[in-house]
Amino acid sequence: QEQAEEIREDNMQLDTKETYFRVKGENPKTVKKKKKLEVSEEAILEELFYLCAFDFLNCAEQILSDSRMFLAPVPVISGMAYTGTSGFQNPTLGVYIEWWLANGKSKTSRSGQLVCKIAGSPLSGSNKCLAVDPDGNKKDVSLSPFREVWQSFVNINNRYTKAKQLYESYTLREVAELLWPNGNATALNKAKLMAENKFLRCKIKEMQKVQDDEIERYRKALYRSYVAQHIEQLKPLHAEYLPTKAEAKQQLDTIQEQVKVLVQELHSKKISMSEYVKRKSALTRQRKSVEARLIQIENDLIATLPKQTDITKEIVRKYLRAKATSRLKHPRNEGKELP
Repeated sequence: QEQAEEIREDNMQLDTKETYFRVKGENPKTVKKKKKLEVSEEAILEELFYLCAFDFLNCAEQILSDSRMFLAPVPVISGMAYTGTSGFQNPTLGVYIEWWLANGKSKTSRSGQLVCKIAGSPLSGSNKCLAVDPDGNKKDVSLSPFREVWQSFVNINNRYTKAKQLYESYTLREVAELLWPNGNATALNKAKLMAENKFLRCKIKEMQKVQDDEIERYRKALYRSYVAQHIEQLKPLHAEYLPTKAEAKQQLDTIQEQVKVLVQELHSKKISMSEYVKRKSALTRQRKSVEARLIQIENDLIATLPKQTDITKEIVRKYLRAKATSRLKHPRNEGKELP
């Protein structure tokens, strides 16, 4: 007789590894670690640049005299229609300082804000740039003549293309620490919070879009499933509904044409405003009457379905309208089997 394997007791004990939990009677589930939401360093430095733009400009002499400060990368992406980011790539703190000092258009004429981001069309001149005030508050601005604005920035930025690739540079965070050793913590903390707020807003918007798309996908799948399940009940309803829908469509098209003619007569002063209002009101009443009659016919057809059916009125109405519209738009499909 073979020796039995070692028997292991299965006694209740505290789960010290916290692998399982139980909430409101649900089955034990494996605990999934939540992914930490982290803001990139570039996003923080971008907000730091906006927040301290005027402070950097006030330290222009010190920045321009230190090549590592001058070449500190600024993670702001400017660009143009048709040309993209070419000419605007890898701007540095020194490029901005030099541009702000040399080009009056880098400050908006009305409030003296500093332009920090350039975006627009080189052909039409339409643009939507970003500027900041001394407190770091951002605002969209339109600059004119726009060609002079973007061309002057590109000229200065391209002047240092080789230097940006060959020589050492500080980060924007390091520049702030060197310029304001006693006061940079507050600015950095505020920039981090601003970047986090922007990051979280974008994440929420992305998730809402994905969720909305997913819900709509399931709704469409549910509709198709219901239609396939009850197609034998829906076909006779559609066959009865189609002639009524065709007649209603013809009446509504006629009313719409009459409204167009009425508007033309008003513009050409063939009729007075009071006559226009009177005749337009009559046409509106006709349109509403046709639409109400169509809805009533839909309701009458829906009422013929068995009471125990699980298909909803909304799905039946959607099916009738969608299929009728498709047949009327494509008459060649008439007589073919419905899906």
